[in-house]
Amino acid sequence: MIKVKMITEKPIFIIANYIYTFFIINIYFILSNGLFFYGYYFANSAFDYLAIVFILLIPMGPALAAVFYTMGKLVREKEISPTQDYLTGYKKNFKISLSYWLIQLSLLFILSINYHYITRTGVLAILLPFFIVLALFILSLNLYAFPILSRFEIKLKNLWIVSAYYFFKHWKLTLLNLTTIISFVFIYYQFASILFLFFSSLVTYFIMFNLKNLFQRLEAQEE
Repeated sequence: MIKVKMITEKPIFIIANYIYTFFIINIYFILSNGLFFYGYYFANSAFDYLAIVFILLIPMGPALAAVFYTMGKLVREKEISPTQDYLTGYKKNFKISLSYWLIQLSLLFILSINYHYITRTGVLAILLPFFIVLALFILSLNLYAFPILSRFEIKLKNLWIVSAYYFFKHWKLTLLNLTTIISFVFIYYQFASILFLFFSSLVTYFIMFNLKNLFQRLEAQEE
């Protein structure tokens, strides 16, 4: 028993376990969004229609919640049961993550329609920068919304309010996580064939790691 413990504490075993965890969670995320990834890689013509993109993206909300849940647990406990924890995170946060995601997708869908209308007709072109900034802001709220809903019990309305509040209050963390995403996107385009196997789990892991101290303070306040 002692020998087994010594083996599992060796750096090579720990690294291998992290690689396996990142890989398997990313595979679950891809499988959870199978229709979207199939359409993206094999049926690009479908992406010419916003309504189809909207439908294909619906399953991504609960899948993101599951990935954030498992990566958050990995940050805290250093070791997880990937399959069990992914399913737990998916089921536990399904309702609120789907509700939040549908609202966000609907807002982005409306902004996208306005964007395409303005670029094609030139009508109200002065509003174009506003729509772009608003869309980016809505997307950026995910830096807090999914980590929060995967870790704390929170109502949907409060989730929007708290995410927007933390976005501005903790602007250094916001910039850090935005930089993290941009860096991984850049690396992805350089090594797409490799990073595709780990992308979602790696990005969410570093986001949850960056938010670790903030969440610890929030938990301390709840006690």
